[in-house]
Amino acid sequence: MTEVAHVRIVEVAPRDGLQNEAVRLTVDQKHQLVEHAVAYGARNIEVTSFVHPKAVPAMADAEELVALLESEPDVTFSALVLNERGLDRALAAGITEVNAVLHCTDTFSQRNQGTDIDGGIGIWHRIAQSARAAGIRANLTLAVTFGCPFEGEVAEERVRRILERALEEAPAELSLADTIGVAVPRDVRRRFGIAAELAPAGTELRAHFHNTRNAGVANSLAAVEEGWPSSTPASAASGDARLLRRRPATWPPRTSPMRWSAAASVMTSTPTVCRSRASGCRSSWAGSCRRWCCRPVVSPPAPCRPDDPPTDRTDRPRPAPRALGRPLKEKTCPRTSP
Repeated sequence: MTEVAHVRIVEVAPRDGLQNEAVRLTVDQKHQLVEHAVAYGARNIEVTSFVHPKAVPAMADAEELVALLESEPDVTFSALVLNERGLDRALAAGITEVNAVLHCTDTFSQRNQGTDIDGGIGIWHRIAQSARAAGIRANLTLAVTFGCPFEGEVAEERVRRILERALEEAPAELSLADTIGVAVPRDVRRRFGIAAELAPAGTELRAHFHNTRNAGVANSLAAVEEGWPSSTPASAASGDARLLRRRPATWPPRTSPMRWSAAASVMTSTPTVCRSRASGCRSSWAGSCRRWCCRPVVSPPAPCRPDDPPTDRTDRPRPAPRALGRPLKEKTCPRTSP
């Protein structure tokens, strides 16, 4: 365990928290959000991203928002860029710190950045060189460091190989991102240990977590214990990656380890039991009843009736298929039926 004297918070709600929301905020509302963040004490805020407006419509007003920001002596406003065009726009707008992204899987990189890992490394090297020539800070975030929605778990050796090549151009700050929220503290310590080993001297370290499965705080603590003094939360925002809703037909990937089981039990038609058996509902399969009491749950199954012996979820027999030609009979939930 490495002792950390202080922890720095990087607020990303104006960018990561808003980019995938259905409700679009006006530029004035975004400005107010940034002002509130400064008022409660945030000193490093990622305010927007300079990306193509057709790809992320919520960030189409990046230049307008930056123009409204008032310079503060101890506050840094940064922005996300994905390529050299985004860097040029950020420089023209007056941004003094940019955050570039490099992905750990080819599929996610193609969908999010339009190139594979090799192309992403080349983009980062050019961004770092141009930013250095312009006299601004260029940070690097390694995305989907723990797991990818398309390719499954990311191996530690892959993270090491990508970092070795990417760090040929040293960033001012290196961040590891759990983009889809599948990390656990054990994996945080291992991968962050690799990054700390490879990071050039003087490189600042940052962690980026999503609280998708309520592990964000534990992962942040594990990162701090490994000597990573910065974290990037999104206050009152989802922080969802913009392309994660385009999941493949098989979710999660079949080659993934057991840590994906929680996602599988929520996102697939895993059989479960009614969670409101006291109300009288006797349904024993998710999907046989469309009421709220029969939606899938992750908790261990329990019998709907007190006199039923507990059985394992996998042992529960499936209902017999209906005979061909037999008319379908509309089912009603016993909880609400007369």
